[in-house]
Amino acid sequence: MMSFLEMRGWYVAACAGSTRRQRMIGAFIVTVAAFFLGLSSPAWAWIDPLDTTLQDPQVNGTVYSLAIQDDGKILVGGAFSSVGGVARARLARLNIDGSLDASFASPDFDGGIVAIALQSDGKVVVAGGFNRVGSAVYRMAARLNTDGTLDSSFADPNLESTVYSIAINRDGSILFGGTFLNAGGHSYGSLARYSSAGVLDTTFTRSNLNGLVAGLALDGDGKILAAGTFTTAGPSNANYGRLARFNADGTLDTSFINPAFSGTVSKIRVQGDGRILAGGSFASVSGTNRGNLARLNANGTLDTSFADPRLDADVYSLAVQSDGKVLAAGNFTGLNTGGSFVQYLRLVRLTGDGALDNSFRDPNLDSTAWALALQSNGRILVGGEFTTAGSSSDPYQRVARFDAGFRQLSFTRPANGTVTSDTGGLACGTTCSALFSIDDQVTLTATPSAGYGFAGWGGGCSGGTSPLTITISTDITCTASFAASGGGNGNSGNGGAVTPPAPPPAFVTTPVTVVQNAATVGSGSGTLSLASSFANPQSLTFTATQNSGAPLPAWLTFDPATVSFAYNVPIPSDLPIQPLADADGRAGRADARASWSNTVYPLLLRVAQLPVTLTARGDGQSYATTIRMNFYAPRSPVAMSAVSLSLDGARGNGRSGRSALSWDGGQMVFETAATNIFPASANGFSDIVRYQALSGDR
Repeated sequence: MMSFLEMRGWYVAACAGSTRRQRMIGAFIVTVAAFFLGLSSPAWAWIDPLDTTLQDPQVNGTVYSLAIQDDGKILVGGAFSSVGGVARARLARLNIDGSLDASFASPDFDGGIVAIALQSDGKVVVAGGFNRVGSAVYRMAARLNTDGTLDSSFADPNLESTVYSIAINRDGSILFGGTFLNAGGHSYGSLARYSSAGVLDTTFTRSNLNGLVAGLALDGDGKILAAGTFTTAGPSNANYGRLARFNADGTLDTSFINPAFSGTVSKIRVQGDGRILAGGSFASVSGTNRGNLARLNANGTLDTSFADPRLDADVYSLAVQSDGKVLAAGNFTGLNTGGSFVQYLRLVRLTGDGALDNSFRDPNLDSTAWALALQSNGRILVGGEFTTAGSSSDPYQRVARFDAGFRQLSFTRPANGTVTSDTGGLACGTTCSALFSIDDQVTLTATPSAGYGFAGWGGGCSGGTSPLTITISTDITCTASFAASGGGNGNSGNGGAVTPPAPPPAFVTTPVTVVQNAATVGSGSGTLSLASSFANPQSLTFTATQNSGAPLPAWLTFDPATVSFAYNVPIPSDLPIQPLADADGRAGRADARASWSNTVYPLLLRVAQLPVTLTARGDGQSYATTIRMNFYAPRSPVAMSAVSLSLDGARGNGRSGRSALSWDGGQMVFETAATNIFPASANGFSDIVRYQALSGDR
């Protein structure tokens, strides 16, 4: 890696160089040269947004990249040699409170780290200006295991010069963007694609960009957006001023209109609606004034509904909050709004239409901010060159955290019912936590399952009626209780369940034993209702129907004499496959086939309480009650036959097992250790696959 003096000399020569490419690269590198050294506002808005619950991590050099893992731990990359006084060469992991995570190996890098990306399996892809990781040669990019050790299964990508950006495709392949002209021994200027094993993908078309790539992003269609200093792209050198879009195979997407940025675009973010945020060092977009931050429509035209924030200096990082507000970080000191200059030192928040959000105060960072990341609770992590932050200039060396004004509403997942909110997307059952702004009013509705009634709120929520409206002021964890019919007040937004009348004193009881087995697959399934009709109090007759009222499926029979079910589903051979994502998040092939031996498995039943007691009226009248029960397919008693994975019928290279049949008998889920079921599936994990039976097979 070049020293700063060497870089400065190269930059001076480049600016005077004979090629346009050299001059553009030089103009960008002067900005990042330090890297090579190693309205009515809510009440809360005027509180200092600095989150002092994060301890000062004491990073002794610039932080260029941040990434947050699923467990909330924070990966930090840059040009530093220690964190919290402990040696860490350019990469470290922090605990949620900002302390150094000593369990993360953090191997030594001989040059700075500019970009970090997380794979779905938790492995960490890093890139920058290094040539070695420890004693191993890894030029400009490498991959680490989840514990921070070097992943030697990832090959040296052999990139000739600095990588500034990473994007990971859905299929696990990895895109790198930077200043390189060669990758893996081939001519790939500024943009290249590698397999998940670190091997250059030579089927990827050369981009022919005439400048560096500083930012990468993937849109919803898997197309590739590249940003940087270039002005032309593609084999015909089409004009694309600092931002271009490529098809998944690397060919230039000529349907994307040249946005014609007047200067470098350093960072891009694709919003959920397909519109593109771009930040950098520019004064106009397609001839229209835009001060270092703009938004494009999905086709590349300027989105004029997004205001010009007129930031007074460069933008290096962008983030979009869950409420659509936009965060920008860089080396600016403020913006021009309403005809006057408003100070915002290195970090600012805008509304979804680009106006200043003055509910977020000036963070008062004393030097450049290079990186942004959003935690699951909405709090904002910032990394950069600063050493103080907040209105009191508290010491925060290179990493700080700010309160975005969100609070988390969470529910303990309820049994026998669900809870939903009118805003924010809370739907528990499935989604049991959501972020809300302070002072938001949220209406919660509790809906009991059939046979149950709402019994009341608990935890941070109180009361016995539903719906319930609360005002968000802090993080809240609530509960909702449901009781068997008659156990609650029946409030569920649209009425509760009705309790059958109690039987007269003269009655008889008959215990019913329900088959159960603890070794069931724990995934969700449908439910059945088991009903008993008492035509004669001494001779009880039992029937079974689905809770929808439909008859049992043909493959499931019920014997009223023994009060038991029989389950007989021969699995047809050559089922069409509909794969789930495998263990590392990749989608599978939809056209593969599997071969199964026709096997009959016993049915396993489970109810909430055993034994179940059914009560018969003593006056000879008919009486019925309903017992809810789930039924599951068992774990396979033996390993199943190997899976046939390809269209030509070749057998899989691993065993399959732990099967489960869906409640309607129409789908089977199984685990397979085969590594040839999906393209590039040699990930070392078992894969989960779902098979959908043809309607004629039942």
